Amino acid sequence: MTSATNVAWSFFDLLNQRRIDEAMERLSDSGTWWNVGPRTEIPMTSFKVSGAEIMKLMPMHFICHNSIADGDKVVLEIESQSPKPGGGEYNNRYCYVMEVRDERIQHVREYPDTKYAAEMLPPEAWQHEIGSWKRHHSRYWVSETNKSEEKCATTNECERADS
Repeated sequence: MTSATNVAWSFFDLLNQRRIDEAMERLSDSGTWWNVGPRTEIPMTSFKVSGAEIMKLMPMHFICHNSIADGDKVVLEIESQSPKPGGGEYNNRYCYVMEVRDERIQHVREYPDTKYAAEMLPPEAWQHEIGSWKRHHSRYWVSETNKSEEKCATTNECERADS
C-alpha cells in the first residue's frame, strides 16, 4: 500500500477497532465529505458528528477489497458488515474516492449502494441517515420531487421501499 492508501484505510481500520474518535481525527477539519445520495458536500466537521453517531447505531466492520492510488488520491472498494438489532446482517458495498494531504484525509466522495441502505438499514439508522442528509444537505431537499423524503427527515415518518 502507498502512504496515501495507508492513511485512507487507517480511518476504516480505526472504526473496526471501535476507536471512533481517533478515526474521526484522521479527517481534516478543513475538508469536505460528499455523498452520492444527496449529491452535495458538507464540511468535514459536520460529517465527523453524524459519522460518529451512525457508527454508534450500527457498529460496522469494514473490509477493503481493492485500492487504487495515484499520488494523493486513493480509491477504496469497501464492504461493511454489521448485525442488525432485530436480527440478520447489514452488508453494503461502497466506493470511496479520497484525497490525502499532510497524513490526513482532506476530501471524501462516498458512493454507497443507497437502494440497499434504504431497504436494509434498521428504521432508526435509516431515519438518522435521512435526518442527517436533511440537516447537512438542505439544498437537495427543496424540489417538489422530494416531498416524501423531506417529510421523513422532518417528522421521521419514512416510507421505505419494502413498506
